Amino acid sequence: MVMYHNCGGERMASYVDSVEQHVYSDMDKEEALRLHYEVLNYAERGYEQIPFTGLSSDYVRREAERAVKGAAGTKTQIWPGIDIDIPTKLENSRSTPLGTKGAVLAALKAGAQGVLLSRKYSEMRLANLAGAGEAVKEFGAG
Repeated sequence: MVMYHNCGGERMASYVDSVEQHVYSDMDKEEALRLHYEVLNYAERGYEQIPFTGLSSDYVRREAERAVKGAAGTKTQIWPGIDIDIPTKLENSRSTPLGTKGAVLAALKAGAQGVLLSRKYSEMRLANLAGAGEAVKEFGAG
């Protein structure tokens, strides 16, 4: 399952821009975002911040825990897709070794059986990949 924490902030803001203009035209963007956070059980930064900060490692943890709980008692394995260097606007959130490490650790600590490093290796900076490796070593899986 995809848990793009970094580019997810930019994508969430873009989604809110779209729905606020049509579906929620009586709300401002912050209200529309808060409504979606309530429905999705997210606890993230506000509309003005999320494109620049992305979604948190705690978002990855909460979503991974929810998925692991939902798959309990089945043969389904949960492997969150962690975004590394998926292109975003230059002024928006960018992948970092520390952010990647935090997201990978959050997924593993939540009980995921592994992670998928997304999207394309050719886009990924080696330093950010190293952050994923550090998380796996710290968790004790590598």
